[in-house]
Amino acid sequence: MVNQREMSILEFFIKNNNSSYEELAEIYGISERIVRYNINNINYFLEILNLLPIQKQGKKLYFDNEQDISNIYSVMKELENFSQIERIDVLKFVISFDENGLNLKKVSEKLKVSKTTIKKDLKILKQDINNQNLELVYKNTKGYRMEGELYKKKLFNIYILRKYITIILKNENTTSFNKVILELFKSYFPLKDMANIKNMILNIQKKLKLNISDEVYEMLYSYILSLLNEKITGNKKNIYKSELNNKIFIESTKEFIIIKEELEIYAVKENLKFEREELLELTDFFLGITTNNLYFLENWINEEILIKKIINEFNKYVNVDVTNDKILFECLAYHIKPAIYRIKRNVIIKNPIFKELTLNNDPILEITKKVISSIEEMLDIEFPMEEIALLGYHFKASIDRNTYQKTKRILLVCGLGYGSSRLLEQSIKKYYNVDVVDVLSYYMLEDALENYKNIDLILTTMDIENKYEIPVVQINPLLKEEDFSKISKYDIPKNDNKILLSKIVEIVSKKQEMSELIEELKKEFSNKIIDDISHTDIHIKDFISDKNVMFVDKVKDWEEAVRLSGDLLKNLGCIKEEYKEEMVDLVKKFGSYIVIEDRIAIPHAGISTNVLKMGIGVLVVKNAVEFPGNKKANIFISFAIKESNSHLNILNDLFNLITKYQLRKKLTKVKDKNGIIEYFTKLKFEEI
Repeated sequence: MVNQREMSILEFFIKNNNSSYEELAEIYGISERIVRYNINNINYFLEILNLLPIQKQGKKLYFDNEQDISNIYSVMKELENFSQIERIDVLKFVISFDENGLNLKKVSEKLKVSKTTIKKDLKILKQDINNQNLELVYKNTKGYRMEGELYKKKLFNIYILRKYITIILKNENTTSFNKVILELFKSYFPLKDMANIKNMILNIQKKLKLNISDEVYEMLYSYILSLLNEKITGNKKNIYKSELNNKIFIESTKEFIIIKEELEIYAVKENLKFEREELLELTDFFLGITTNNLYFLENWINEEILIKKIINEFNKYVNVDVTNDKILFECLAYHIKPAIYRIKRNVIIKNPIFKELTLNNDPILEITKKVISSIEEMLDIEFPMEEIALLGYHFKASIDRNTYQKTKRILLVCGLGYGSSRLLEQSIKKYYNVDVVDVLSYYMLEDALENYKNIDLILTTMDIENKYEIPVVQINPLLKEEDFSKISKYDIPKNDNKILLSKIVEIVSKKQEMSELIEELKKEFSNKIIDDISHTDIHIKDFISDKNVMFVDKVKDWEEAVRLSGDLLKNLGCIKEEYKEEMVDLVKKFGSYIVIEDRIAIPHAGISTNVLKMGIGVLVVKNAVEFPGNKKANIFISFAIKESNSHLNILNDLFNLITKYQLRKKLTKVKDKNGIIEYFTKLKFEEI
C-alpha cells in the first residue's frame, strides 16, 4: 500500500510537476535514501495502474507532461491506508468529543475499513482506556462511550488533543490522516476564531509575567479546547463538579482573577458563559503546571525546609559546595511544587532529559533518587524517574555553576519549562562568550524577532523550520560534542574567563551607590562572578522586637502553644483571629508536620485572606509540649505571609540558624524574653 508520506509526495508532484531527492528530503525531514524508497513505491503502483512513473533526469525528478496527471491523485488515493495506530487515535478523538458516542458504521466509512477491523481496534482502545482507570461501554442507542471519573475523562481528552495540537493549530492537511483529524476537530469545535484562544493565553502570560514552556502552552490550550467542547455541545454531564478543597485560596489568587477576566472576554466573542466551578478547575490546572506558588499544598514551609535539607544532603555526595546556590533553591522550588501537583493529579509531562542522563549513566540520577526520599516520605508520593531526572539536571547545573562560572547575540528557543530552560542558558554561557538576549518558547519566536535587533543566532532544542534570515541551530537539552561542533561553525567564541581590568576601573570610577555598583558588576560580568554578598533586605532579625517575642514556663498543650504564637502575629496586626484557628486545624489535619526539627516548630497556615501583612512571632516555652506522633517542641516560630515569595530569605535565615547557629541549643537555655531578643540581635545576618 501507499503510505501517507508517499501520498503527500505524489500530491506535491501533481502541484509542482518536478523536484529532486534533495529537495524532498529537506521538505519532509527525511534522508534521501528514504525518499528514493518512497518514489520507488509510488512508481510501483503507478505502473500497476498503467500510469507513467515519476521519471529521473540527472538530479531532476518529474512527471511526463504527455499524460493526464489530474487523475493520478484520485486513483492513487484509493490505495492509501491508515495504520492501526492512526485508526485508534481517530477512535479516541471520536469517543472523547462526539456527544453522540462512537458509531461503528460511521467510523468504518470514514476510515475506509470494515467494521470487523474497527472491532479489532476497539479491543486495543478498550485496554488503553482501562489503563487510565476509565471504561469503554456499549449502549445500544448511543454506541460506544467512555465512562468513569469526570476529571480522569478530562485528562484523557487533553491527552488526545495535545497529541495532535500542532496539526490543529497549523491546519496541516497534507495527509489523509491529518485531514480526518481536522474534519473531526472542526465538527466538534465550531469556533469562530482559534486565534482568540492563543491571544487569551498570551494575555494571561503577560499579565502574570510568566514565560511558559511550549509543553505548558499545549497543555493549557488543550484544556481550554476540552472545556469549550463541553460548552459548545451543551453536554452538561461532562462538566467536572469541582471537589477542590482549597477553593477560597484559588479564588483569591491573581491567577484566578486574570484567568476569569480573560475567559469572560473570550466568552463574549463566542457567546458562551463559564461557571465559577469551571474557572476554579482551570485555575487549579494552570497553577499545577506553571506556578512556583504552592496554593494547593498547605504545608508550604515544610516543603521549602525539605528543599534546603535536600540540597544539604546532596552536598555530602559531591566535592562542590552547592548549599548557598540561590538559583538551585529557586529552580528546585519551582520544579518540585508543580511536580507534586502533577503526581497527585496524574498529569504526565514529556522529559527528554531523562533519556539523556540514563544513556550517559550519569551518577547524578542515583544521588538525586537518594536525596528526595524525605519529600516522598512526607507527602506519601513517589517521584517518577522523568521528574527525578529534571531535579538531577538542576543539581548538575549547580555543580557546573559553582565549580566555575557577551559578544554574539543569540535567542534560545526551548520547550522545556522555566527551570530547565534557564539551566540550558547557563550551560551555553558557561562554554561560550555570548549574550543570551532572551529564552522563549517557539510560539513566541516570531514576535520576538520583530522586537529584537541584531540577533546573530537562534539556538533551539526543538525541530523547527529554518525560515528566518538568522541561522537556526538545533541542540540537545544537555549539550553534547555534536552541539559544540554545530555552534563552532558560526564563530561563537569560547569563554576564556578573563576580565579586563580597565572595564572594572571604568565601572567603579562612576562612584555609584554600593547597591548600584554591585548590580552593574553583576550585569557586566554575569558569567564570571559568584554572588556571595547580595541578599534580600529582609531578615528574621528585622522582625524581632518586644512585641513579637514571648517566653513562658509552660502551656497546657500544643494547641495553646500554637494559639499563643498566633497572638504574637495578631498583636503586630499581621493576622485576623481566624488565622490562629487555621494553624491549629492544619496540625489536626496533617499531624505534627510543623515540628521540623527536634524542639523546633513552625506554626503557620497557607496563603490566606486572614493574613493582613507578613509577620513572624517567636515563642519559647521552658517545658516542651508534646504533639501528635510523640514529637516535642519548645521553640515556636510562627509565620504569616501575604505574598508567595516574600518569605524565602527569612526561611533561608531560619534554616541556617538551625544548622549553623545552634538555634535549638541557645534558645532552650534562655530564661526570659530578653534572652531571645539578645540571641537574634547579636547574629551577623550578613554572613547567613
